[in-house]
Amino acid sequence: YPHGATELYSDSWWFGIADFVLFTALQMCLSWPTGVRMFAVSWQAYFSMCFINPDDTTHFSSGIKDIILEGGAVSPLIGTVIGCTIAVLVMCTSPLGYCFSALTSAQELALTLAWEESRQWRRMIYYYSSKNSSVAIDKIVGEAHKMYEDVKMLEGYLGTNSWWECFDIGRAGKVRAHLQQLDGIMNR
Repeated sequence: YPHGATELYSDSWWFGIADFVLFTALQMCLSWPTGVRMFAVSWQAYFSMCFINPDDTTHFSSGIKDIILEGGAVSPLIGTVIGCTIAVLVMCTSPLGYCFSALTSAQELALTLAWEESRQWRRMIYYYSSKNSSVAIDKIVGEAHKMYEDVKMLEGYLGTNSWWECFDIGRAGKVRAHLQQLDGIMNR
């Protein structure tokens, strides 16, 4: 169907509907990050709407020899490639200073949490093993609440944002996996 649906409820129209439904169902079944699914389904919706609308005048390239740069598929692809390239360049180490990274923030927070947890255990053991009671338990409880908030922040850092930084490949992927194990232990 090189020209899409030429009239409503024709064979090509039903093919376009079936293609959209199957593609969307496939995206929902795959365990890709939510951002990837939303991006894929949004573009599929755009292409499907162009395909099934008989009055649509969007121009698409018909093949390798007939690429239309301003067309309905190539122009968004160029924009996406430029956007992804800029996003990767932003994540590279900057000569101007520190590069913010969810994975780096997660590593720093995990070190702080490990130190705070050991300190918290020492203070609780000292409090419960001493004979005189004091208001120190209130401070210990307050610090425990702060640590709980930090654990939730660590969980946020280790979400899909840090996956995009390393794609769970190589050393950074191993670090992220270990940090996720630590987060799972601390959330028990």
